[in-house]
Amino acid sequence: NNIEDDSTKEKEDDTDIWNVAFDDSEDFAQYSSIIPTSEGASSTKFYFHSQRLTVFENTELRAPQAHGSTRHIEFWCDDNYYLTADNLAILPENDDADIDIVLKALGLDGKQRFMLIPPSGVSEETKIKPPFPTPCSIKLALKRYCDLTHKPKKKRTNRT
Repeated sequence: NNIEDDSTKEKEDDTDIWNVAFDDSEDFAQYSSIIPTSEGASSTKFYFHSQRLTVFENTELRAPQAHGSTRHIEFWCDDNYYLTADNLAILPENDDADIDIVLKALGLDGKQRFMLIPPSGVSEETKIKPPFPTPCSIKLALKRYCDLTHKPKKKRTNRT
């Protein structure tokens, strides 16, 4: 069970393949106390420090006959959370019906927890960072961290 990490694109060998340990394995117990999950790769860092916000206002700014859409969206958040010039990342989630289809097709139990273990041969100096926070359940990983609505990139499907 492996997951490819986009943060190591410069390498084409097996150092970008993460190992997976399920919660009923010895590896899970061994690594869960020593692998930090507080910081991710730069392209996925928002997964590690996100907060759910409530949409306060959502207004279409274009006329109905205009092509496209421009929206004014206001979010409610704690005054201490957002600072001027901060970034906002929209992290969509997959629909539960789509997740259930994938779980059934793969014969997986969505409640089972797992964690990502760095690729073998990666030293501590490399500071390889996980693509998303673990340990987590398979269902949560499919809901928040996988794009189930688009086809995979061709380069991902040609790996041996």
